[in-house]
Amino acid sequence: MAFRYLVGRGKDRILVDTGNGNAEYIQAFQSILSTRDLTLSKILVTHLHPAHAGGLDPLSRVTWVSSPTIMKHGHSPRGFPNLTSIKYTSLTDGIIIQTSDGDTTLKVLHTPGHTRDSIVFRLSEEDAIITGDTLVPHDGAASVVLEDPVAYLASLRRLDALFPKLAYPGHGDVVVPATDLIKRSIEEQMQLPERIIEALCSGGGIMDARDMVRRLIADAPEEARRNFTGTVLQHLLELEKRGKVRKRSVPKRVPSAAYEERDPDRIKGPGGLTLAQVSKLVKESRAKDDKVYGLKPVEKSQEKGKDFSGAESGKSGKLERSEVVQLHPAHRELEPLVEVVWSVV
Repeated sequence: MAFRYLVGRGKDRILVDTGNGNAEYIQAFQSILSTRDLTLSKILVTHLHPAHAGGLDPLSRVTWVSSPTIMKHGHSPRGFPNLTSIKYTSLTDGIIIQTSDGDTTLKVLHTPGHTRDSIVFRLSEEDAIITGDTLVPHDGAASVVLEDPVAYLASLRRLDALFPKLAYPGHGDVVVPATDLIKRSIEEQMQLPERIIEALCSGGGIMDARDMVRRLIADAPEEARRNFTGTVLQHLLELEKRGKVRKRSVPKRVPSAAYEERDPDRIKGPGGLTLAQVSKLVKESRAKDDKVYGLKPVEKSQEKGKDFSGAESGKSGKLERSEVVQLHPAHRELEPLVEVVWSVV
């Protein structure tokens, strides 16, 4: 459950984020407004993830004395449908939003990275920011799920330039001073590409994203590793653009028998290594993982793939494909890259 903030000091209030639309919350929220004789002029959302915007539809069906204006960014997050078909006013960077009595002012900051539509609101009267999921207390870069790491780093730097005294996050405690968390988050994001390269080098310079994740966060729970796999793939693609790493178009787990008829000492991949050399490096890397981190072999599915010559399953030279991994919805488009083997340039 994400936090919701009822902003304002006078009779009129602004609601920032709606929660997931739980019926008990909607009823309690109406009771608070009625008991305190408050009005609600605007409903704002930091981004359209269900935990933050799932209450838009239920709140839009409430009978209000004066219906509040619903405001959100025009985009929707990757991997999530637009949660509402109700009418809304688009939030654009730099606009000023006030309560009807003018006692509270919010400035809209478009801060993409966590999602394309992420918004941070600057609360002028408190020198504070309401951050949604753009800035939350967290335990290392591995716990931050991003759609775009490059945009996210730029957004963090923008927040850093504001020098806010405190941050009201979508999850976790209020952050005081906010600048400490912002600077730590920037440092983590800047260090992550080098940490990925170090993990790749420590395994002999060739491995897939899941092996890198095991080296980077060996003790993390399965969901955290799944989410971080998408983050690692995003950074690998950026590192590839910079000429730091390259893809190896070689299946990750291939029984040695599959190579026998293909002359592994002669066939070379895109990087110039023979299939036998690649297979040896991958096996050595995995054996080192098992020894150092106490890792268990990944289960293989029964699904059969094709061999290098395109032979159908059941014929000689067939390859076993490891179990398909489902990434976080924000990273779903990266799933074809999960088993791609990477190497340092």
